[in-house]
Amino acid sequence: MNPMAWEKELEESISTIAQLGEYMELTPKEEKQLQEIIEIHPMRITQYYMSLIDKNDPNDPIRKMAVPSEEELNLLGSYDTSGEQENTKMPGLQHKYAQTALILATNRCATYVPLYKGYEIVETAKKKLNGHSKRFKYIMSHQTGKIEIVGIMDEYIYFKYHQAKDYDDIGKFFKRKLNKTAGWLDELD
Repeated sequence: MNPMAWEKELEESISTIAQLGEYMELTPKEEKQLQEIIEIHPMRITQYYMSLIDKNDPNDPIRKMAVPSEEELNLLGSYDTSGEQENTKMPGLQHKYAQTALILATNRCATYVPLYKGYEIVETAKKKLNGHSKRFKYIMSHQTGKIEIVGIMDEYIYFKYHQAKDYDDIGKFFKRKLNKTAGWLDELD
């Protein structure tokens, strides 16, 4: 495989409403709404991700992950939820935890997934799996650590630290009041 194939994949990705319309049917209302969203949050869907989407299913999990939704017009919260600015030691290298470092191969993200939607996607996918495959977890990066979304019950969303900036927080469970429009941990009470 060509080691630079990712650059070509990003270059050929879907980033306009017209390009998206070549792959799935969009109503004029959807087109207008998507245009408003991508003016604030650019869209980028690789050809590979697009090939995984069932264009006839508006609830397709990959579609929900890759195609922007109106919830992204909520501009509350932080764009630096994982503390990248504070933890970047040089371009392409983050060092948040004593035992690890993160090398960033690119500064472009192919998709963005809001918090609650991501949890739903993972849980839906788990139902289709069996055996050891069901063991995967939904973990997000936050300025305080790597945090697993353990579950949602009643009015709360439950979390667990897998790694933490504060060593005493590793393994700690905590909860926040559920807000289905929240895109980040910091938007939860």
